[in-house]
Amino acid sequence: MEDMQTAFDALKEERDYQDALWGPTETRGDHNNLEMLTYIRSYAEQGLEALSRKADVVAQPESQHIMRKIGALAVAAMQQNGVVRRDSTDIDRAEERRAQGK
Repeated sequence: MEDMQTAFDALKEERDYQDALWGPTETRGDHNNLEMLTYIRSYAEQGLEALSRKADVVAQPESQHIMRKIGALAVAAMQQNGVVRRDSTDIDRAEERRAQGK
């Protein structure tokens, strides 16, 4: 399993790629959450299609590329439309629930 920093680095590289690919446009490349979720759903469907129809040796690497794209699109959506942070007390509650077996 990869560490979190490696995953974050891959997302940063993908965001840099997205910005270089789409560059400045009339809309500055900004999209609302509906548009971003539509793009994410489209990539998710591509990943599911690959995983259900291609040999695993081909589908797994392809789906990992798609996961990177989806993650970077989610980051772009937060950059463009705002970030809602997780309340730190949620972590404590989650740990309590796990300890209780829920």
